[in-house]
Formats: sequence, C-alpha cells, structure tokens
Amino acid sequence: MSKLYVLKIGILALVISYILVVVAFYSVERENALFLLGGMFLMILGELCKKFWRGFFSTIWIVLEKGVFLLVVLIFCGILLGQKSVLPEERDDLSYILVLGCGLERGQITEILQNRLDKALEMSQIYSVPIVVSGGGNGEKSFNEALLMKEYLRSKKKSIEVLVETSAKDTWENFSYSFRMMGKGESALVVSSNFHIFRCKWIISDMRENMYFVGASTTGWLAPYYWMREVVAIVRHLALGGFCSLI
Repeated sequence: MSKLYVLKIGILALVISYILVVVAFYSVERENALFLLGGMFLMILGELCKKFWRGFFSTIWIVLEKGVFLLVVLIFCGILLGQKSVLPEERDDLSYILVLGCGLERGQITEILQNRLDKALEMSQIYSVPIVVSGGGNGEKSFNEALLMKEYLRSKKKSIEVLVETSAKDTWENFSYSFRMMGKGESALVVSSNFHIFRCKWIISDMRENMYFVGASTTGWLAPYYWMREVVAIVRHLALGGFCSLI
C-alpha cells in the first residue's frame, strides 16, 4: 500500500472527523452536513475502488472523480472571486441595509451572525438608512432569529431604525420576503458572510438590480466547515435546479 494512498485516506478520515465534531457540538444545518459526509465517504469508496477493483468500473469512477474535482475547484474560485464587496458610489444611492440571518445556537446569536450584524453597524455609520434583518425558520421554535437580530442591533445603537422580516427559511426567501417590505426599485446593501456573497449575487441577479454587497469575516474553527458547506449548497443548486433549494 503506497504512502500516497495512505495519505489520501488519512486526510479524508480527518475531514470526516472534523465534520462529525462540528455536527455534534455546534448547531449547524444537519442536511448540508449529511451531504458533506456522503461526499467524503464516496471519495473513500472511490480510493478503495481504484486500489482493489481494477477494470471498467474503476475507470469510470476515476473519470467521475476528476470531473467532480474540477467542478469543486471552479466553484471555490467563484466563491473567492464573489467575495469582493460592491458598495454604492454615492451615499444617496442606497435605501436599505439588508442583513441575512444564518440560524441560532440554542436560542442565541452565533459568532457568524454577530459578525454580520457588526458589519451592518459599521456600514450604518457610512450610510444612514434603515436596516432590514431577515430570518425566521431556523428550527428554534421558541425564538425568532430576526427579533434577536434587532435586539442585538438596538443594544449597540438605540437610535438605529430596524425593520424585521421573520418568515424566511433560506437565502432565496431572505431576499424575496425582504424585497416585499422594501418596495419596488429600492436599492439595498446586502450584508452576509464572506463565503456567502458569491451565492447571494447569483440568487439576486434575476430578482433585482441596483444591489450592493459586503461580506463579514468568518473566523474560528468553523470557517472550514462553512466554506465546504457553501460548495455543497451550490452543487445542490446545480443538481436540483431552482434557487429555492438553496439553504
């Protein structure tokens, strides 16, 4: 058994262990975690197939593996390029700041969501416009994400004007429901995590023009998980079709 083969299996095993730890100790989207784990197990199966099962099926698997690898690389490149902030040239060009929710952890705002809210507060120092917070269907029945987001913003700046959208369950609904509140033709600065900006731009391209984007930082040991999760979400969109399938 070659050292390269052992190294590949070891790296895949470490990634699987990392995802399992994240799922066990942190309130992340279980469905996307299952997709990630399924992909990792398929990669291990592919390595075993190439090692012990020579022939036609092994060749097909290798071809598929190379194709999937290329797709993932292209998506990662898209995500990296999509991080670039797009801000209004003039302060009067903006009507709202829109902050997207990302779920709660045991009824509390997560570090990632706090980073988004802090970035929105930073932008509100430049653009004196109302802030719209969007989030509701996050699995925490006793708490509403958008209301907690508003409470956090008000705790930092009491005079800030905050509008609340409490029904969205995914990114597409974040935009769809928030736009109904804003009215037609109104521009907004979308605030989300840096890894999420590419998908936001993609979703919003067919919904509304005159939109701007800024990404909040993603720090800590969860960052690799969320970057992998974003690739999974985009692959799901490509496979299933329709922006409503994105989470």
